[in-house]
Amino acid sequence: ARIRAFVTKMISAEEAGREAAEAEREGARSGFLFGPENAGLANSDLRLVDRVVQIPTLQMFSSLNLAQAVNVMAYESWKARERQ
Repeated sequence: ARIRAFVTKMISAEEAGREAAEAEREGARSGFLFGPENAGLANSDLRLVDRVVQIPTLQMFSSLNLAQAVNVMAYESWKARERQ
């Protein structure tokens, strides 16, 4: 994964799931933006987001493929909604 300098708040997948569930409960809309597997999100895309989710990985496997990242976010969102 690329290291970039930007000012957007970084949060965990679990926290992102909780925030999305809370927004839904309050009647607001939220979503997750995923980038292409070969390069991730462009800096121009990152300027549009309120949060960046960081999913921890081992250093020797520093990124997830798109399906894995979507699965983690779907699980964390489901888990947060089940706890409401």
